[in-house]
Amino acid sequence: MEMLKRAAGIDIQAIPYRGDAPLNTALIAGEIDVAIVPIGTIGPLIEGGQLKALAVNSAKRSPVLPNVPTVSEDAIPGFEAPAWQGYFVPAGTPRDIVERIQRETAKAIASPETNERIKAMGNEPVGSTPDAFDPKFKADVARFITVVKEAGIPMQN
Repeated sequence: MEMLKRAAGIDIQAIPYRGDAPLNTALIAGEIDVAIVPIGTIGPLIEGGQLKALAVNSAKRSPVLPNVPTVSEDAIPGFEAPAWQGYFVPAGTPRDIVERIQRETAKAIASPETNERIKAMGNEPVGSTPDAFDPKFKADVARFITVVKEAGIPMQN
């Protein structure tokens, strides 16, 4: 939300919630006006008519919400703040173990059943390698550190 606030030049009050369920409840009740929520948790509420999707943060429209524009096409050209999920292991984990975890994870992600379940939650299945994921992870961490500092968000342990 901080990235969107900065890109749009708007000032709105951030209200932290402990998870999507209380956040979604607050949206439905009208306690808050807007939020960025994962498609997987908000989709049923949109389909049920309880909430309205304004835009998605990804570079392209979501197959789960094909009629909802991206922020970039609807309001802020070039804006993109997609979410991703990754797997992590303790530092020092032997390379052969890391590679096996990656291979088995990629195999599971590539299975038709898992692939479709991931897509149904509004995510795009990737299953990349640690070497491919590392620069993406580091670039996003650097970007988020900048946003956190500029927004004055206190660091947490």
